[in-house]
Formats: sequence, structure tokens, C-alpha cells
Amino acid sequence: PQNVLLVLSDDMGVDMLHVYGVGTDVALTPNLDALARDGVTFRNVWANAVCSPTRATLLTGRYPLRTGIGRNLALENAHEFTLDASAFTLPRMLDARSAHGYAHAAIGKWHLSSASTHPNDLGFAHYAGPLLNLGDVGVPPGNPYFSYTKTVDGRAQHATKYATTDQVDDALKWIGAQSGPWFLYLAFNAPHVPLHAPPAALHSNKALVSRTADNRRECYKAMIEAMDSEFGRLLAGLPQAALEHTTILFMADNGTPDDMILAPFDAERGKGSVYEEGIHVPLIVRSPLVKRPGSFCEA
Repeated sequence: PQNVLLVLSDDMGVDMLHVYGVGTDVALTPNLDALARDGVTFRNVWANAVCSPTRATLLTGRYPLRTGIGRNLALENAHEFTLDASAFTLPRMLDARSAHGYAHAAIGKWHLSSASTHPNDLGFAHYAGPLLNLGDVGVPPGNPYFSYTKTVDGRAQHATKYATTDQVDDALKWIGAQSGPWFLYLAFNAPHVPLHAPPAALHSNKALVSRTADNRRECYKAMIEAMDSEFGRLLAGLPQAALEHTTILFMADNGTPDDMILAPFDAERGKGSVYEEGIHVPLIVRSPLVKRPGSFCEA
């Protein structure tokens, strides 16, 4: 049986990845480029226009309005828009339909409820991460990527390690504890706002010296590069024997935010709209089952 690693980035359309060849000012993503060279890049993938509906669809296989998640969750409406705990989710499917005894976990941004036990209530045996978005930009040390509430299997705790790094640490720790086949849903908060300068070791733009640097687009690109760096660390940390039996899927939950969009795309038709740049997202799959590495799929 294949291990399955499903990785989700937050707020990043096809215009921000070099492999798609449509953006004019893309982030440096050598690890995702390598993933594409070794796998299949899908050109014709469409998500919902904002975060929560895509996540509900991804975990249930149902249209978002059938899940009750028709818009984004926030603290003020989480009681109103919560994915029902009885939903038939990917971990429940594995428990019910697979004879291989899959272990399963969700790590990172949840955004389907503010209830601390919700990921576990939906069938995941383990969860660690921020339940909702990390919040608005503040002044150091108030930037939420460096100081936030992290929930671990229903227990809230204060975390200060950079969120993207912390999520990969949690993923490696969990994978390292597995002895059989596993499914891991790793949902990065990056590059969702608040925009900021990530730790310097994770990106190449050394001009960004402040956590709340003013150059928003350069921060956005640096956050994507930092996510790519940590994604590379995750793959490098997997035992070779595990990699040989692991299918890796990388995708995004919606398109690029308006203020990050450059020509030839229309900056008024990004995230939140159902125009192309709001819903056209990347999907790259690398697997021992891929027969033509480096290929593109138009399906």
C-alpha cells in the first residue's frame, strides 16, 4: 500500500509557480520544481474561491454547499459554519474501506471549526495546528506566525516557533512514529496573510530584515519560498524506503489574493472571485505509480 502525503498551501494560484509558466514574477520554489520534474503537473484544476469550502470539499468529496461550508470560517461565525461531525471524511473512508490499517493525521491549518476537538471528531487520529487563520499583522513579537495558539488533539497551547517550520516538525515527528501505511494531511498557513519576512535561513531575499517588512509582494514571495524550503526539509527527512512507497500531492486551496496579482491577470479577479485567477490552483503529484515523470496533464 502507498503512504499518502497531501500538502495544501493557502492563497496561491498557478501564477506563483514557475512550473506553470504563466506568472511574470514568481517565487523561488526549487523543491516544488523538482516535485514536478519527478511527477505530473495538472494544468486544469479548480478550487473554490476561498479557503474553508475547498477544505470541506477536499476532506469529504462533496460540493461545499452540501457540507454546509459555503464561505470562510471566522471566530464570529464558526458556530454557524462548522463541518458536521458526522461527515464521511478521508480518514473515516480509510478506516471503513481499507484493509491495510492506515494511520492518519491532520497537521496545520484546519479552518472548518473553532472547536478544539473538531479534527479528531471528524475522524483524524491525531491533529496539531492552528484551528483558524493566524490573524492580522502586528508588530514584533506580535506577528501571529511567530506567536499563536496551537491545538494538539483538543488541547490548546501557546506556540512561538515559526508556524511553517513547526508544521513540518510535527509532520516529521508523526511520520517517524509510524510502522505501517499512513495518510497525512499537511495544511500550511503560508502564504496567507499576515504577510511578513520569514526567518532568514528559509528564503533568499536578504533585504527583508523585519518580520513586518513593508514590501508586501516580496514578503509574499519569501513566504512561498520559505514554505518550499520547509517542504524540501520534509521530503529530505523521510526515510528512502518510505519515499519509495509514498504518493505526494501538492495543491492550493484558492487563487492568489488581488493585491498580489500582476498582469496579464486582472487584479480585481483574484481570491474571492469565481474568475480564473480566484479558482485556478496548482496540483502536482509525485508517486511510484506515475508512469511519465515530468509530464503535464490537461484533464
